[in-house]
Amino acid sequence: MAAQPGLHRRRWGPPPLLVALVAVLLSAEGDIQLALALRTLPAHPSFWSYLSHAPLWLAVALLAGHFFSWLYVLSCLELSVAVPLLAGTYIFNALLAPWQLGESVSPRRWLGTLVLTLGVVLVSRSSHASVLESSADETAAQ
Repeated sequence: MAAQPGLHRRRWGPPPLLVALVAVLLSAEGDIQLALALRTLPAHPSFWSYLSHAPLWLAVALLAGHFFSWLYVLSCLELSVAVPLLAGTYIFNALLAPWQLGESVSPRRWLGTLVLTLGVVLVSRSSHASVLESSADETAAQ
């Protein structure tokens, strides 16, 4: 059985798309926690203020979780398939920012977020389709 285009074979581990979803959620929450942490620092923080600020370490831990999850995803998926999945971060940030940061997301900003995400999905679909076509052409040539 041939491997699916865009997907590298792995004999162990969770499904890469599930890990990609976790990575996107960790990135979105990490961004929000980082914004919260930086907003609660004093006006002119010292280096020690950064190091001793617990909310900042929570943000760093979440973003490190994203980084290590993303390492796994990139070891399983082709880059052109994996990177567009990060567009989900835009949506989760827009969903969480009003609730956790008290920011307002205007209809215009929502429209921009959705258009951007849709554009990324379309580009990723077209690159995935071209991978499928080239794979089919190679199979037919053999």
